[in-house]
Amino acid sequence: MTNIKKTSQDNDRSSERHDRKRRPMGRTYSNELENKMEMEVLQVSRVSCTTAGGRHMSFRALVAIGDGEGMVGIGMGKAKEVPDAINKAERQAKKKLFRIPMYGTTIMYDCEGKSGATKLILKRAKTGTGFITCNTVKSVLRLGGVENLVGKVYGSTNVNNILIALQKAIKFLETPKRIASRRGKLLSEILHQNINSNKVLHNNEELSEIKGK
Repeated sequence: MTNIKKTSQDNDRSSERHDRKRRPMGRTYSNELENKMEMEVLQVSRVSCTTAGGRHMSFRALVAIGDGEGMVGIGMGKAKEVPDAINKAERQAKKKLFRIPMYGTTIMYDCEGKSGATKLILKRAKTGTGFITCNTVKSVLRLGGVENLVGKVYGSTNVNNILIALQKAIKFLETPKRIASRRGKLLSEILHQNINSNKVLHNNEELSEIKGK
């Protein structure tokens, strides 16, 4: 047998592979954001898988998390015990965070999303309207900081399909800054609102940028 000697370069490569395996997957965020996150269990259902060895029972959990400032995440986890399934779903939700473009306490504009036989329509609402939609959509958007919204689900009311349609609808939204840069216009031309009006709900950065232009 021949003896193979490992060089320092091989050791560096092995340590690099080891660090790569230990590296966290998905989006990373600060501890401050993690402390703001709130979690809500949307659904826990019992599922089964039939194989040649028999039927295996497990639990599926759907979880939503949010920081109340526009950042939300949705995850699904399966395990033989309910707490393990919830923990898996929460970890997956933390890896799949996305931001809700908001206009005050509602969404930026009307949108819709589809998933299978489910069609979801979301519409903006005035302050004081609250949520007029199903509990699944209400729970997710409330965690993101939305307070006023009108929504309607057509077709299948499967919770998994509703969540997928909700993600597609939210990811379709764009902020005024992004729309203005894409069209090559000023931000004030996109908003079509009176800056001095009390009805306009902007943050300080947008107001300073509009007044500056």
